[in-house]
Amino acid sequence: MKFESVFDKAAGDIPKKEVGKCRWSYRSLLPGEEMLPFVRDVVFKLIRSLGSEMSSFTQYRQNDIFIILKTLLLKETIKRITICGRCGVFFIQ
Repeated sequence: MKFESVFDKAAGDIPKKEVGKCRWSYRSLLPGEEMLPFVRDVVFKLIRSLGSEMSSFTQYRQNDIFIILKTLLLKETIKRITICGRCGVFFIQ
């Protein structure tokens, strides 16, 4: 069975082009004024849509909201998170 990344296909009403931009390597480099609406309106929506309709993940996430309201807070949070390229583990500095 071939691996299929969530970033290689459309998700719900999010077009494939936008889903591809949800990768960390893209969104972590956005300027703050673009990053906040993108993370709130596209990335967070993608995270909520992961899993099948009946999965417990989807059911628990259906009412989640993104509560970071300030661009500076989001930028600082992104700066403190580092990803290990080999293992894909997040490290918070």
